[in-house]
Amino acid sequence: MKRSLALFLSLSTLLLAGCSKNDKLDDTVFKSQLVVEFADQSLSFEEEHNSQFAITLGSKSRLYELDSAIIVMVKGLGENQSLSDPRINTLYVSFTVRHTGFKIVQTDLESWLTKGERGFVRDGESDEGVGILWFDEQGVMWVSGKNIGEIGYQREIIPDSVFPAATDFQKDSKFSVLSSKTVLPPPGLDFAEQVKMEFTGTLYNASGDSLVIKKAVFETVFSVFSD
Repeated sequence: MKRSLALFLSLSTLLLAGCSKNDKLDDTVFKSQLVVEFADQSLSFEEEHNSQFAITLGSKSRLYELDSAIIVMVKGLGENQSLSDPRINTLYVSFTVRHTGFKIVQTDLESWLTKGERGFVRDGESDEGVGILWFDEQGVMWVSGKNIGEIGYQREIIPDSVFPAATDFQKDSKFSVLSSKTVLPPPGLDFAEQVKMEFTGTLYNASGDSLVIKKAVFETVFSVFSD
C-alpha cells in the first residue's frame, strides 16, 4: 500500500552572494539560470525569486511494510507564465532517491545533491536517479524516462514501448552535478543547497519520437522544509 504526501513547497531560487558554506542568500546578486541546446536551437532562461519556478516541489510515497520512502524533488525553469497557462519552452529536472522512514535532515539533502554523476531513471516507480521533462513551444511533453516527477508534471502516460531496453537506455547521455554547497535558506525554511548541473540526454514523447539535448547547464537552489 502506498500513500503520497506533500513533502515540500518552498521558495528556492534565491542564490547566495558569497562562497563559503551557509552564506547568506541574496537574490539581488544571483539568479537561477538555464541554457539548453538542441540540434536546431539554443534557449536560455533566468529568473528571480518571484516567479512560479522559484519553488522546489516534491512528494514522498511510503511503503508501509518496508518502512521506506521514494523521495522526489523537482526544479524547473523556462518561460515565465502563470500557473494556469499551458507549459511551453520549460524544462524540469527531477531527482528520485530512496529513503528509510519519513524524517529528512540536512545531511540527506546534501548527500542526494552532492557533486558527481547521476544515472537516468527509466521508471520512476522503481529506479533511483534523475529525470528530465521538457515542454516544447507547442506544449508537447518530452521525457527522459517513465513515471518521473510524481507530482503532476508528467501529465500523459508514456508507454513503456517508446523507451529503449535497459541496456540501451540513455546510453550516450550524461548527467553531472558540477558543484553543490549548502547555503543559508530563505526565512521559514530549514535548509537549502545551491546546485549547478550539466547534462545531455535523449527525450521521448508519447508518439515515440525522440529529441536530443546536446547540452544543458542549469544552476539553481533546492530549499526544503524538513519533515
